[in-house]
Amino acid sequence: MLTTGIFTTHTHNITLEKETDRLYLPIFGDLHYGCSAHATHAFLRYLKRVKRLRGPKLCLGLGDYFDLLSTSERANHAKQHETTIADLDNRAVDLVEELGQYLYPFDWLGLIDGNHYYPFSDGTNTTHLLAQYLETVYLGCTSLIKLNITIADGPTFRIAIHPHHGKGGGAQTVGGSLQKVEKMAHAMDASLYIMGHDHQKGVAHSERLCYHKGKLRSHPIVCIRSRSF
Repeated sequence: MLTTGIFTTHTHNITLEKETDRLYLPIFGDLHYGCSAHATHAFLRYLKRVKRLRGPKLCLGLGDYFDLLSTSERANHAKQHETTIADLDNRAVDLVEELGQYLYPFDWLGLIDGNHYYPFSDGTNTTHLLAQYLETVYLGCTSLIKLNITIADGPTFRIAIHPHHGKGGGAQTVGGSLQKVEKMAHAMDASLYIMGHDHQKGVAHSERLCYHKGKLRSHPIVCIRSRSF
């Protein structure tokens, strides 16, 4: 699998009214919108579920928003006729606008790139265009997001999120799939590690000990596989 290879860092600040408020992080990954096998009804149910969440929510895109071109297909893209490329460009723009209308009402942390995307001649791709449509940031194929959560007239909590679309073949079990997510914790210090790509769904909780301000503390870690549509 070949992606853009871009790593980014991003900081997002949000204020909650009180410490008991819930902050939701809906994940939109492996949508494959426009594919003949797209689970449209499940996707629309998920949109309704996100809209019904009571409280602030920050959505995170995890790549493969469209089926469009895979790595091997992009390798031959430039060899096509100019008129064919122009038709594909228009189709890609139409798909971005169609999906963007569904996703625009939400607040976003940003969009991770996947291995299915359509490249434009100016060096951008459909993920860049969708991020622009949603008025959010393009996060590359992996990122470290620092989320500063401030309680009104109170303390600020900092949570690091490490999202990656995913790599390699799919594991045969959910446990094997989550092991690949846990390996990200060896290279990056975060609280949430999120990966898509293999269309599995699962969550694993663990802890690590850290020395902070003269005290030994327990640092919870959550590893997530974000399923597919």
